[in-house]
Amino acid sequence: MDYQKSIVEILDTAKKLTPQKTEVENIFQSAGIKVTGDLAFVSFNGNPESCVKTLMEKLSAMPVVKISAKRIFRDGGITV
Repeated sequence: MDYQKSIVEILDTAKKLTPQKTEVENIFQSAGIKVTGDLAFVSFNGNPESCVKTLMEKLSAMPVVKISAKRIFRDGGITV
């Protein structure tokens, strides 16, 4: 299970799916995942598993990104 690799892939996908970069950045930051303004992963602010669970809850505001994130996590062997 590589949480960082999955988060990087989700951020890359989000860049393609939505023009709302600031909203995506805010969702990730509020989930404890530090990202840059251009949606590049920086670090987890705590336990990656906990951050991912919070992220999935907060991504309800962006259903298309959430669906993609679920697939990426599942393909990476991460249960959310």
